[in-house]
Amino acid sequence: MPHRLIDPPHRQPQEPSGAPFDYSRSALADEAAAGLVDDSFCALFQHEPEGPILREFSVGTTDAPVFDWMERYDLPAELFGE
Repeated sequence: MPHRLIDPPHRQPQEPSGAPFDYSRSALADEAAAGLVDDSFCALFQHEPEGPILREFSVGTTDAPVFDWMERYDLPAELFGE
């Protein structure tokens, strides 16, 4: 089934209240304190007849996870705007 990348431009992770995500309370706390976390997120969904299935997601990474996803899932570069 086709995959779909969700990579909203210039969108920061948010708390349920709408406030910016507080990395100090997350598994990325040490990395965030060291300035190694980017305010970014993206997700990869696979579309199935019963609905979309979340296959991968990335929060705060400074590297582009999509290159690994392309190889792991044998995805076309066009999906990622390459």
